[in-house]
Amino acid sequence: MQFTGTLTADGTPLSPKSTTTQESTMSQCGCGRSPTGTCVGWHNLTEEQYQEKKTAYEARQAAKANPSE
Repeated sequence: MQFTGTLTADGTPLSPKSTTTQESTMSQCGCGRSPTGTCVGWHNLTEEQYQEKKTAYEARQAAKANPSE
């Protein structure tokens, strides 16, 4: 029998008690590295990888805030 429902980001079936996919897959950041407060998977990165991701994220946010620059 194959599962035909919705899966979470890690591939596990969505709980039937959840009302939305977002409710199940969007959890609070427990490591403190997420720039949004919601887990984005940065907890497994090395410090160097984390700094690279953080710098790239901040650059994208700055570009969105100032599209003419």
